[in-house]
Amino acid sequence: MSKLLTVLYEVAEIRVGCQRIHDERFGLSPRSVLHALAGRPRDAVAAQCAELRRLTNRLHEVQRRLDELDAEDLAIRRGHEIDATLRDYVAALDRSLGGLERLCRHGHAAPAAPAGDDSVPLKVVYDDALQQQKRLAVRLNALIATL
Repeated sequence: MSKLLTVLYEVAEIRVGCQRIHDERFGLSPRSVLHALAGRPRDAVAAQCAELRRLTNRLHEVQRRLDELDAEDLAIRRGHEIDATLRDYVAALDRSLGGLERLCRHGHAAPAAPAGDDSVPLKVVYDDALQQQKRLAVRLNALIATL
């Protein structure tokens, strides 16, 4: 069980890092207002993109550790359900991170989705991934609450 909890905490830390960057880019804070008025410095954008890549690498390491969990690690009440939901959540978080990174690189939401559909802006793709991630988070939290 401790391996499963370690993975859960790691995913939570990655999620917090992703949320921080999301808030910097889309939130209404004094800092974001100043960036909007003065134009976002390239260094800040580059740092955000670098942090998103680092978070993505950490998330891929978490996915690898999820694959290494064995029956003993899942021998808790609803362990297999938590594992399956966590895997889905990690995949959704990966899509969200990828969408946020693409938005970061482009600097705005106008470019088309990577699949080539010019009618779907990157922001819409990112928002869809974010909503899926939030739905799975609710399910995952409900499962964890039953431990």
